[in-house]
Amino acid sequence: MDNQPNCVACKKLYAMRVPSQEPPCDGCRPVMHEANEDAFQIFGMVQSQFIMGPSGPVDINHLAVWEAIDRLHIQNGPGVFMKVLDLSRWMIGRINEKQDRSLSK
Repeated sequence: MDNQPNCVACKKLYAMRVPSQEPPCDGCRPVMHEANEDAFQIFGMVQSQFIMGPSGPVDINHLAVWEAIDRLHIQNGPGVFMKVLDLSRWMIGRINEKQDRSLSK
């Protein structure tokens, strides 16, 4: 499964982080189809643009998402925007789950 399109995109996403990181292949298999590559690329560009609340991220900066969509001349901007929001909500959920687990220890 390490050569599936979703694995390739995930590895690219983690490689784009600053500093770059190894993807959590053992415990994470996000479902990503080729049609979602633009959303993964946009999310990789704006992943540092979370809006923070008192206990962690609550949303992604929508203006940053639209700016990235515009700069890359992404077709179907509204559709990609919604996919990026879905991806950011998923990521926020993962971050919050991890934080909850560490607080309950």
